Amino acid sequence: AAATAAGESADAALAARALAAQTPAVAAVAENQPPAGSPFSPGGQVYGVGPDAGSLILQAAAPSTLIIRGGDGSVWFARHLSAGEAYRAPHVHGLIAEASSPSGIRVFGPTGYRGSLLTPLTPLAQFGE
Repeated sequence: AAATAAGESADAALAARALAAQTPAVAAVAENQPPAGSPFSPGGQVYGVGPDAGSLILQAAAPSTLIIRGGDGSVWFARHLSAGEAYRAPHVHGLIAEASSPSGIRVFGPTGYRGSLLTPLTPLAQFGE
């Protein structure tokens, strides 16, 4: 009611409240990033292709839904990952990662940790693959 009286929708107020409740967990994940170049260490199931078919690994540092899409929009992988679980992407041009909690997805390559996803939709080519 207060949101509507202030000219905002009740849905927007509920969404803001839900985001505020998640912010401490997301901030904690962002603060605890490994140093650049740190090697990948599996903390659960690794989905996707084997080491010979892909070198870019996306690992959940916090629970997150991860969807990998091809350049044509087709879904290559879709799963809710628990912390520690990972996906090894194939060497395919044009793949895009979609994550419900982008800062909670860490990206590892052949030279180690490369950073976290920065936006909900991230081209994997951004990480050199």
